[in-house]
Amino acid sequence: MKKNLYTSNFNFKIFLKGIASGLILIYLGSFFVNYIIKNSEFRFSLIFSDQKLSNYDVFFLGNSRSVSFNKYTLQKPNIFNLSYNSINYNELNDILFALNKKFENDSVIYIELTSLIYDNTECRFTIFTHLKNYKSSKDLKQNCKFQFYMEKIFPISKVKNEIFLRIFYYSIFKNRDQKWHNNYKMPEKTCSDGNLSIFAKEIIKEKNQKKMLLQAKKILYKYPNQNIKFFLTPIFNKKINYALDIENKIKNEIDEENFFVINDNLPKNFYNDCEMFADSLHLSLKGIKSIRFNNLISQY
Repeated sequence: MKKNLYTSNFNFKIFLKGIASGLILIYLGSFFVNYIIKNSEFRFSLIFSDQKLSNYDVFFLGNSRSVSFNKYTLQKPNIFNLSYNSINYNELNDILFALNKKFENDSVIYIELTSLIYDNTECRFTIFTHLKNYKSSKDLKQNCKFQFYMEKIFPISKVKNEIFLRIFYYSIFKNRDQKWHNNYKMPEKTCSDGNLSIFAKEIIKEKNQKKMLLQAKKILYKYPNQNIKFFLTPIFNKKINYALDIENKIKNEIDEENFFVINDNLPKNFYNDCEMFADSLHLSLKGIKSIRFNNLISQY
């Protein structure tokens, strides 16, 4: 009985060439990804890289509640907004670290207080760890270990990061990053009900008000040479002016020079006027322009 004869088409040289070609493509893709991140006009690409920001000396920093305060909505060319959706205390500190390296005493930084409530470690900023002005914390390396080292070894994997699409978009459509504002209108039902959103309910909790104050004091202690001013944007509610109540508590605990009063300078009907809000947490363009940032900003 004859043995079965097997033939193989496997060619080790072709296999090695395939591996080499794949690695070359990964390297080129990784180089391209890092280049896009470094040179994009996306706000964090500008702040974490060595790109210049010499045209700006007023910065707004916070979560989505402050993302609309920019040079177009406030009509001041020296303003640069560094806010981002759901930003937390740790991410905000990374940005302050970068600002501190680029600017010492010649800028003013406005920080929206509600961005200080959460201090969980997020992994989305690992996309910037290769840039000059980004500080890779121990917590980031520990809690985002796989993503952190994967992006370091194979930067092409950064395309899976939620922020990369924004970076790529603003590398093509330049000069658009600072034009964003809440251009939608509050739904009629939201206006008529006047209820607090989920995050608004978190803001008004006593423990979170104490946390905002504690984190604010930490920032002032950490960056004594920076001109930092905290502020609180209005909250829509037809019954209670929560933002004014919180503002009055916190401003008494922070030096006057480090706090910018908003709510105490607005008319009472502002807080239940639906035209001033895009939704219960975010101001509309009309609401933004009603806040008198301009007089203060013109000093800088």
